[in-house]
Amino acid sequence: MNPAQEPSSGPLGTTRLVWVSVGLAIAWVVLGAYDSIQSIQLFLHSDLQYLPALFDDLASGGRLDQWALTHSGYLFPDLLIYSAARVVSSSAHWTFIAVAIALPIATAALLRVLASRLVAPNAGVQTVALFSLLLIGMRPGGLDFPTPLVALSDHGGQALVAVACMCLLLQASPRRIAVASLLSLLTSASNPLFVITSLPALLWLTFRTHQGRTRVLGLIGLVSACGLGIYLHGLLPIPPQQPLIVPGRSSDALRIFLSRATVAESAPVVVSLLVGLLALFVARERNGRTLVVTAWLTVLSSLFGLWLIGAEVGIWKSRYFVSFWLALTLLVPCGLQVIKWQRAVTTLAVVATILLGLWRVIPLLPNVRKIGQLKPEPVTCFERAAKRAPLARCVATYWNAKPVAVMADSKPVVLQIRADGVPDWWINTRRHDREGLPIDCAILDQGRPTTSSDASGSRTTGSLVG
Repeated sequence: MNPAQEPSSGPLGTTRLVWVSVGLAIAWVVLGAYDSIQSIQLFLHSDLQYLPALFDDLASGGRLDQWALTHSGYLFPDLLIYSAARVVSSSAHWTFIAVAIALPIATAALLRVLASRLVAPNAGVQTVALFSLLLIGMRPGGLDFPTPLVALSDHGGQALVAVACMCLLLQASPRRIAVASLLSLLTSASNPLFVITSLPALLWLTFRTHQGRTRVLGLIGLVSACGLGIYLHGLLPIPPQQPLIVPGRSSDALRIFLSRATVAESAPVVVSLLVGLLALFVARERNGRTLVVTAWLTVLSSLFGLWLIGAEVGIWKSRYFVSFWLALTLLVPCGLQVIKWQRAVTTLAVVATILLGLWRVIPLLPNVRKIGQLKPEPVTCFERAAKRAPLARCVATYWNAKPVAVMADSKPVVLQIRADGVPDWWINTRRHDREGLPIDCAILDQGRPTTSSDASGSRTTGSLVG
């Protein structure tokens, strides 16, 4: 393969024009999130408020050892990226938008580098066009929307590091190996799933692209870094009663998935495997086959990781499919290389994606006025009640607690409880649990605040969380 023989752009300048499709995809995601109360609640749900809540607590004097972290931690690179975006932006609300812009641009740029250097420049353009198509073709929120591509604390940061490490390992350099090993160490220390879903592909890419001492150095460096990362992960404050891997649970989860999975849940797995087989069959160049196997290994190892940590059917959600989607954006262009008219194929892919993006985005342009105004229902409900009486401390269930604590203008102290009124420390801090101050209101699951004197609500006094 000689990349110089491949055109880097079509007659319409597709190399530059493809980034228009990325911009339209981001506009679709952001404007679509502000289309209604339902869509904003899907886009800014409690799981995605984990990093904002952690950042606010640490910035105000809290300690990490007071938290009961999730298994994935999301300390690196997610918290680092979020902190940088939060410093630049004015609030948690605008930080979500900043991340929704920056994260897909960074991911698409790295995917383009990977496909361009291992296959051909036109394959890089096709990869970015397909990445945009994934975002444009899916509705914001729900199982059929890959939120990790636009949001942190949802395995998006882990996928970004994996692609960055792949790009670093394309050249045989001890310095690049050291940087890739350091990124692997920090990511696996935060999220041990990185070792399962990404390490096999990184080892394969190192073996294929390096020779002699650098190959050995790369393999040893990556394995050692991930091993040390797993050890460091064990030092994080994660509740022992919430183990990541439970013997006997994996087979039950796989059986549930095979019997109940929807099309949206199973499509990325099935399509990635089938396209990977096809791309491997038609790939003619050694580098092309290397990329195909790298992407396919990511799919298989991610599938193994899902089986290994399997739990309730809810675990088969879009957040765990980010590796499948990203692999698909690499596998399809590899398969398309068998077609002779590469310039025409590339131009057609870019133009079609832009037209689809315009069709999606133009009807949503009025939603620009809602940005910064539309908030999840629990937040608006709390703020309406706070106008009638000052509400500084409240209790709320998991799906209401973090959105109110993070996005309410008055920044109340919110103590998280279960539906039966028992304190809930999962993905939460114990910082305020012993203050003994009175509780002003409770936020029920339907998002309606209930004052402590309301007979229809639970008894909400300091003793509830004392």
